[in-house]
Amino acid sequence: MPPKKAKVGPKPRLLFPQPSSQQSSSGSLQENSGELARDSPDEDMANILAAIKNRMRKKAADREKKLHSECDRLCQKIRDSTHEHVSKQEQAIEALMTEHEQHMEDLMEERVNIIQKLKNETEKFKVVNVPARPQYWDMLKTDFVQQMREIFLQEYLSAARIQREADQQLIDDVSRMSKRESCMDLQSEPYQNVPF
Repeated sequence: MPPKKAKVGPKPRLLFPQPSSQQSSSGSLQENSGELARDSPDEDMANILAAIKNRMRKKAADREKKLHSECDRLCQKIRDSTHEHVSKQEQAIEALMTEHEQHMEDLMEERVNIIQKLKNETEKFKVVNVPARPQYWDMLKTDFVQQMREIFLQEYLSAARIQREADQQLIDDVSRMSKRESCMDLQSEPYQNVPF
């Protein structure tokens, strides 16, 4: 009857295991040194710094992109407001010019009517029966011509004065409107709040 084998329990785990051979000992040392190198504080700090740099670089790129987008939006707003301002000013000047031209047309029509009335009066004067005395006729004709000259001169001077006043009024209106718009532009600069 063969003898019973003694039960052997698990080997106790050594806190510092000894290598069985020189080769296994050198391999374990190399492996342990690799683990130490991978877990060194310097490498961890380098990884953390690299991550922080990448995060800061991404935030800076996003901030720059947002700033460029805001600048483009403000520039477009300035272009639109400038175009709208110029368009309104052109429309106002065009309205003033139209009003001025209409006033001049009315004035010319009035002058034409006055001249036509004077011509009608001249035709009436020609058919008037006058005494058969040449000197009286010459005197009457001279007085009539003088009166016509005075009337024409008065009408011409009046029309010229009205035209000068209308031209000056147009110039004053355009100048006043330009000054008012310039003051409004200075008070409300659309680009003074650009976030630089």
